[in-house]
Amino acid sequence: EVATGLGQPEAIGSGPETGEIEEETRLGVFLCDCPVYQIPSDQIKPLIDKVTSCSGVVLAESVGTLCTEKGKDFISKKIKDNGINRVVVTACALTIRRAMFEELLKKEGIKPIMLEMVDLSDHVSDVEEGSNKVNVFSLGAEIEGAISKLVKLPSIPVRNVPVVPSALVVGGGVSGMTYALTLADQGYEVVLVEKRAKLGGRANDFQTWNGESVKPYIDGLTNDVQKHPRIKIYLESEVVENKGHKGNFVSVISDNKTGKTEEINHGVIHLAVGAQEFKPEGYYGYGENPNVMTLSEFQTELSDKKEELSKIRTAVFIQCVGSRDQDRPYCSRVCCTKAIMSALELKKMNPDINVVVLHRDIRTYGLKERLYQEALASGVFFVRYDRATPPIVESQGDTLEVRVKDFVLGNELIFTADRVVLSTATVPNNTEISRIFSVDLDDNGFFAESHTKLKPVEFYNDAITMSGSAHAPKFLDESIAQAKAAAASAMGILCEGFVEVGGIVAVVDRGKCAVCCTCVRACPFDVPRIVDGVSFIDEALCKGCGACVAECPGKAISLIQYEEEVLLGRCRACLA
Repeated sequence: EVATGLGQPEAIGSGPETGEIEEETRLGVFLCDCPVYQIPSDQIKPLIDKVTSCSGVVLAESVGTLCTEKGKDFISKKIKDNGINRVVVTACALTIRRAMFEELLKKEGIKPIMLEMVDLSDHVSDVEEGSNKVNVFSLGAEIEGAISKLVKLPSIPVRNVPVVPSALVVGGGVSGMTYALTLADQGYEVVLVEKRAKLGGRANDFQTWNGESVKPYIDGLTNDVQKHPRIKIYLESEVVENKGHKGNFVSVISDNKTGKTEEINHGVIHLAVGAQEFKPEGYYGYGENPNVMTLSEFQTELSDKKEELSKIRTAVFIQCVGSRDQDRPYCSRVCCTKAIMSALELKKMNPDINVVVLHRDIRTYGLKERLYQEALASGVFFVRYDRATPPIVESQGDTLEVRVKDFVLGNELIFTADRVVLSTATVPNNTEISRIFSVDLDDNGFFAESHTKLKPVEFYNDAITMSGSAHAPKFLDESIAQAKAAAASAMGILCEGFVEVGGIVAVVDRGKCAVCCTCVRACPFDVPRIVDGVSFIDEALCKGCGACVAECPGKAISLIQYEEEVLLGRCRACLA
């Protein structure tokens, strides 16, 4: 039953083969000898001689610094001069260096799967602080293992699949529109899907952190997006289904008003669905007393009822409501700055208003610290409280009594307030989107980037990018910068014209498959399906994680480049 109706193989996984790797093995080994991790000078030549004697090796060289332009030019020249088609590199910081060397090999016509890298930092055996001397014995063993693996690699078919030169953007806020406009201005078609009746998102109601109105900017951005000939907009619509792979996705868009659906093809995806303000029902009398409100509600009142607010005597802001607690342990980042902005605006309207900010920490980072200093100078009173003893708010007729234990003095302070403003958490709403697009969420429910430093806007599938508050609470300028970075990343895929599929993927031995569906259940990316009575794994969708290989009870699945013969050969070489 599990196997019934699991589908047919997708046509999007097909494409012209670029050919199998069948040529004679000509392997080059390049040793980095920079000051970061040094190979003892008297042991470099013996190591090179040992490596050169390995089967398939036509060249072994030691270079001062491989990661510099001079070092990369040296490798390129040696590859051309010696007809090298497989490469072993010793280097440090492989997470950063690998992509650089893969790009270098691509330019020389060598597939990235024909690159093996050995981390020099793994071979610093002297535990003395500051030591950077490499243990040549262990380094040589690992290099021999890498050589053995490359020599034993089977023929690996790789195909080029054309990229659909268009993008799907989910979310019509500032970051989504910025991404769409950036790509459209570069000549690419963009489909923008927004579930609300108008573009702009929640930012329509905000100010920048230095007090500038956002609305004129958003109006101009919205106008540019609506008039752009390459941007097609779907309002009051949602994406309900997505399938495919990098460069070739198929998504289904549903109109929330009519229920009609439309299927579109696109090469990249951008998720900018924003986040929500936490509604603090049950906190500090919110929902019971109209004078207890959230920060965004108070900002609206500041805009619409200035004269009325200028007559109040005391306003109390309570920070970290619904955040930095057990349910939501993260900081919402923007609340402190926005609360201080509102406090300053009250002071400018009427300097005699008593403004109190109850906080656990003030986090006005960067240039925003100036706002905190300005608030102190203007008479805003800051009181720190402890999470274990939060403020208590009680209604007293037309006013509110706020009691709080000062963290520094240890005394209880009492304020009679006309307004209590709650700075509430920014809450993600990404669960359904993450399911549809098979993307990861972090522990707090926000989108999880592939790597905080190296791929800050991409998911594990780098054809899907993110920006805005769906990734983390952030200010408008940060969302705009992130959207432009995501657009630049997407252009790198779209302008290539094709993507390579194949390489390190799982392969099913049809003769051994018992149709137990273990692989279907084990795959975190929902790739395996049962087709014609056996498991089918589309190489265009496979991420090469190996989960199905490990779980298959009949050993019917293998992972290219990690076959038993290849791995055992590497182990034997290392232990020889």
